[in-house]
Amino acid sequence: LSQAKPARIKVIRSPPPFLPPIRLGESLSFWSGAEFVEIMDQRLLTTEGGPAVSTASKGRIYYIDWMRVVAIYLVVVYHVVQGLTWVNFYKNVPGMLRFVESFRASALQIGMPMFFHISGRGQAVSPSMGLKKTFLRRAKRLLLPFVISYVLLIPPWQYIDEEYDWQQPGSMHMKENPIGWLVGYWTTSEFLLKFDMAWLWFLPALYLITVFSTPLFLLAEQYNSSRKDVQRRYCVVAFALWGSLAVCLLLCGFSPNFAFFSLLGPLSAVVVSHVVPLPIPATAAVAGNALSEPRTSALEMWLAYQIYTLIQVASNIGLVLSFEYAQIDPPRADGAHNPRAAIPFFVLCLSFYIHGYFGQRWEEGSAVVQGQLSSWWLMLHKLLLAFVMLLIVMTSTPLGDVETGHYIYPIYSASYEGGAGFGAVYVLGTWAYIGVFTALFRAYCDEIGSPALYKHATGSTMVVYIFHWVFVKIFAFWWLNPTLWRYSWIVRNAWVALAVTLLALVVSVALSLSIYWLLLKTTSLAELFGMEGSRIGTRAGTV
Repeated sequence: LSQAKPARIKVIRSPPPFLPPIRLGESLSFWSGAEFVEIMDQRLLTTEGGPAVSTASKGRIYYIDWMRVVAIYLVVVYHVVQGLTWVNFYKNVPGMLRFVESFRASALQIGMPMFFHISGRGQAVSPSMGLKKTFLRRAKRLLLPFVISYVLLIPPWQYIDEEYDWQQPGSMHMKENPIGWLVGYWTTSEFLLKFDMAWLWFLPALYLITVFSTPLFLLAEQYNSSRKDVQRRYCVVAFALWGSLAVCLLLCGFSPNFAFFSLLGPLSAVVVSHVVPLPIPATAAVAGNALSEPRTSALEMWLAYQIYTLIQVASNIGLVLSFEYAQIDPPRADGAHNPRAAIPFFVLCLSFYIHGYFGQRWEEGSAVVQGQLSSWWLMLHKLLLAFVMLLIVMTSTPLGDVETGHYIYPIYSASYEGGAGFGAVYVLGTWAYIGVFTALFRAYCDEIGSPALYKHATGSTMVVYIFHWVFVKIFAFWWLNPTLWRYSWIVRNAWVALAVTLLALVVSVALSLSIYWLLLKTTSLAELFGMEGSRIGTRAGTV
């Protein structure tokens, strides 16, 4: 530091609140032509004349990208098991059906809630944009791939099982010619009558969640701004959206308590952010941001994160105890389900997304507190939190069944025959898993690793998600089931069943990645399927 040019590099004599003490052995790198000093070990950036902000490799936070990749492939595994279940592959394996039910119930507890939480964290590290830009960008990223994929993939996906001949299974023995069936589907009212988003529901759901959450994010960020007119504008938009959500919930037959708990968690984040403003994300600090950095201590952000998390978790528990599947989704003779059954899932996923955003922003201060302080009460807090989270994980394991036969999150409600508490503990377990996996990936996966692997693993997630279910269904209905029927084979060994399941996973992923490879050759088609982040250097959190 003594050899650096004082006019170019800020000399740090007493570390600011965000900067932990420098220890012997830390790697320091200096550039005489740049106005910053980067502490590589702590990943902290201090600019000349400005406050310190946290960053990871100059704006990239790799563990979020890797969490998204793992979450996508967990979804693929779930659909592989579901597809093989549809062709009764596991029915003759002793104990396998019970195991599959337990797996699907546990996967629902972790998979999609985790994915929405990751998406919220991704938006937290993205450059802030206005409402119009955010909505348009997300529409291109989410709605356009949904529309194209729905038209191209949903009809053949539905055709496979609707026209399947169970007496003589196989692709060449369908009840109706595929060309005539698909033409009729696309050119008649069948296109509307058979509307089914299937696995593609995630894309419009994430867009709708973005619509509801973005005004809250922008309102919280504007607490750092002196432009009161902008604050009022976002406040009006947020009030209109969330007020309409509460009214819709009441009109759909949900109780006032359900509507209250639906709004309590997200709105509490905005209230807390008014007291403890959000720090500017590292990516925005590197790229430049018009907002002024709030004078908020790391301890205040740590407390804000803890308080908001407690309120959000408590509101989710209250929400699950405030509705009954027996009321909103009673059994029907045709086995169909009421669309209202998906509303609690949507509201809970909205809360996971919003918590991911605010948690990622406040954790910038939280990480400093936990890395800098060695107080007895902080260590006691860490130990108690670890103990409670592991205890919740052990006690929240599903019973291997679902309340209504409908595999939808949460699988239990207040009307579950085993007691209303099962639904509350089930959701509480989701929060414990989110905390455990986030800490795990932050500790072990916050690096790029292989640049080529990173590029294609993160860039192919959208394509794998969109195409995998079609290949899973083709494998199960047109290859596996006909092969077993043709040779009169009956699978009774669990190891054989596991090997076939892994084979279905490998085949569906390989075929999906082949689609990704073909799309890489044509940029225009790649953009239609949401492959915006298929190259290194794009920001984290594009989904």
